[in-house]
Amino acid sequence: MPSESPGEEEAFLDKSRDTPPSRKRNPRALKTFWPIWSIQIKCLLAFAAVYGIVLLQVRKTARRDPTSLFFDPDLGFERVYSTQREAEAHAFVDKWNSMHPYQASTANQSVCVGIPTAQRANVSYFETTVGSILAGLSLEERSELYVLPFIAHLEPQQHPAYQTSWLHGATDDVLIYDLERKERKFVAYLEKSEKNHHKKSLIDYKYILNACHEVGTPFILIVEDDVLAAAGWHEHLKAALRTKVRRSITESSLYLRLFYTEKNFGWNKENWLSYLLYSTLLESLVAGLLLLVRRRSPNHRLLTTSFCITTLILYTPLLILLFFATGRLTLFPLAHGLQPMNQYGCCSQALLYPRDQVPGLISRFEQELSGIKLRKAVDALIETYADETGLKRWAVVPSPFQHIGARSGKQIKPEKWTKWGRTSAERIWNFEFERWWMEHHAGAAEGRDDQIDEAVDHGVESVDALIEASAGTLIG
Repeated sequence: MPSESPGEEEAFLDKSRDTPPSRKRNPRALKTFWPIWSIQIKCLLAFAAVYGIVLLQVRKTARRDPTSLFFDPDLGFERVYSTQREAEAHAFVDKWNSMHPYQASTANQSVCVGIPTAQRANVSYFETTVGSILAGLSLEERSELYVLPFIAHLEPQQHPAYQTSWLHGATDDVLIYDLERKERKFVAYLEKSEKNHHKKSLIDYKYILNACHEVGTPFILIVEDDVLAAAGWHEHLKAALRTKVRRSITESSLYLRLFYTEKNFGWNKENWLSYLLYSTLLESLVAGLLLLVRRRSPNHRLLTTSFCITTLILYTPLLILLFFATGRLTLFPLAHGLQPMNQYGCCSQALLYPRDQVPGLISRFEQELSGIKLRKAVDALIETYADETGLKRWAVVPSPFQHIGARSGKQIKPEKWTKWGRTSAERIWNFEFERWWMEHHAGAAEGRDDQIDEAVDHGVESVDALIEASAGTLIG
């Protein structure tokens, strides 16, 4: 094998000496490179651990929030309090079957409670609705109400409740249609026509609204026939009205809402631009903060370019996503008491009107009915009228009424697809009602027990009186 010549060996050595320094390994650079990446990996792992813990806590907290990505329908729609209250309502009705009719006193009546009802196919909630409104009222509270069920059939015998003794005995009066021949013929046509159920509902609502207006009470409460009133609903209603007076709220208002569903209070799509702007602003603030710290500490080992980029494209977006996924009501729950609710307050299950606002609303109904085609359902038309006239809308939080209907009285055909495994009627649900009123009910029961214990020192007669009063509060 021929040996290399001296000239070739010198050329090879010269080439080695000319090799750029960048191609040579720098031990010092390696020593600083790996610790930096080690710190960033530790930061990533720490962020993942904290994020995971927060995520688990959020999933646990937001399970009953319908605006949350972590909403659990089985928990959210669980009838914790409703089942108990339904039993109390039925006990009240059973009690009235064997009692004397209620003798009304018109001196103190301040609210006409109108309850329009029509017979539904294979199901009826009307008895529960009336029973829950009356069960638990004190004699003074009952004397302030004029309870007026409305059998919305031309032939009232079509409704099974019309011929029951409890309905006529427990309420102030039972309203039925009293129409002229032309109007009666038109209503008869609507009763037979499945396509005109919205128009029939509007006529029913107008009729009971007008009847309550003629009663002359300062307030008119229209309640649908598939709702459940909590024990103490009347007390909370009066507290809300006192709050309005105390705040010196002088703006004209159309109604006070006693039922709403929270599912419309989430991150609504019409506000997407504001959500995008706030998210972009947060990204900009984080980027500005990172740049400021880097300028003041240029030799900071953690704030490398790669770390800053990771923060902006990974850490911050993940936190923003978690914020929105948590749910609006979990982060910003509705404050209790009297609250404005000019938007998203679905639906018309329980609305309290000041008497002076009723004539204008009735006129708007008549205007809609005079058209060839009804353009809006009752609840939508009420909201349209409020927007047109600039009237405020208020709500009692938490809701003292719950919607328990599994199928709408307006529904003709079964639904083919349902969200959360529920029908559209079942999704009209107040999620705070079950938990809050259960806790409130338990607190009230403890208060009664404390009163009974305190009365022991005053003799057996006081104890018996308190026990009797407690039973009367629960059943009626």
